[in-house]
Amino acid sequence: MVTSLLDFLVGLLLSREDRPTRRQLLLIVSPTANPGLLAFLKYTPWLTENVNLGLAALGLNVVIPTLDVSLPPGISFYTFQTMSYTIEVYRREMKASRHLIDYIAFVTFWPHLVAGPIMRARTTCCVSSSACARWSPPTKHATR
Repeated sequence: MVTSLLDFLVGLLLSREDRPTRRQLLLIVSPTANPGLLAFLKYTPWLTENVNLGLAALGLNVVIPTLDVSLPPGISFYTFQTMSYTIEVYRREMKASRHLIDYIAFVTFWPHLVAGPIMRARTTCCVSSSACARWSPPTKHATR
């Protein structure tokens, strides 16, 4: 939920910002915080367990408490799904959702999460009829 709220807020801020440097700084938040949090939650227990084994092998009676967190299935997929939204808003390929419920519906759209692959937000963000009424797809520029 933290990563969803983070990317929702970053999307809103990106939609209001026109200065390239600030837009880039906002974009950096998503691909830094999301995988960082995911890596911390997934690999900290493994790391602390191995450090404890190493300390015990050295004869040191020091035990670092292990973080015991149960992560939901598909958390990596979910994380990259929220990041795809932020990246597309940054690229101005779609408008940021102004409605948290619609955004959460996109992120947690279960049939898509089960089937995969990670899809672009602009192709799947319109999951409810109220969202479809507010959402407008990006315009394609014709090239000759």
